[in-house]
Amino acid sequence: MRRLWQIDGLKPSTSEFPVTLDLTKWLGGETVSAVTYSAIEVESGTTATTTVLDSTKHVNTTTLVKPWIKGGTSGKSYLVKLVVTSSGNAKDAFYIQFSVYDY
Repeated sequence: MRRLWQIDGLKPSTSEFPVTLDLTKWLGGETVSAVTYSAIEVESGTTATTTVLDSTKHVNTTTLVKPWIKGGTSGKSYLVKLVVTSSGNAKDAFYIQFSVYDY
């Protein structure tokens, strides 16, 4: 099962979009019960949750998790962590990595 998703290319700091993670295989017939979202700036390890995630736009379905990616600082890389709990109380972490660059 895939644990890390990489956003190809460089994300401009002004772009915002959802990233869809299909967790059907990991869930094995269960459903998504809860998700916690966090983010760090990779080089410094500092918290960047409010910088690169818009919590008002996250969407979860029974098998899909869709964090809303936003902002960031040009020249920085970020790692988003999603801790997912299933209806059967299985818990695992999934990650999205991306870099920001303004031309």
